[in-house]
Amino acid sequence: QQILYQKKIPVECCPTSNVMTLELAQCHSGSLLEGLKTHPQLASWLESSHPLSIGTDDPGVFNTTGTKELLLVQQAFKLDGKKLCEIIVGSIDQAFCDDQTKIHLKERFVDRIEQLTAKN
Repeated sequence: QQILYQKKIPVECCPTSNVMTLELAQCHSGSLLEGLKTHPQLASWLESSHPLSIGTDDPGVFNTTGTKELLLVQQAFKLDGKKLCEIIVGSIDQAFCDDQTKIHLKERFVDRIEQLTAKN
């Protein structure tokens, strides 16, 4: 963990899969949300703004999507929209693609957020 933090090694977290495979919901009447709150590292990664991406490693088995996973993390750790956007934009840096594609993805994401914000 120390090396992970020192070198800022990015982490991918698959919340539903982690809860199920680590049996974190077992002590919470099977609640996925309550189980996620007891994840051994996720809270500290979020608090420290460690490079992190939220995903799903097997959506067919766990009946989930990337969007559901992000919303689960948002609910479990009471993240505001800004923090959620930081996680999403930060995860683009971890993508296996060229820098130009990363820039394009970030621009599209920021443009979409601005459109949604302007409507409210």
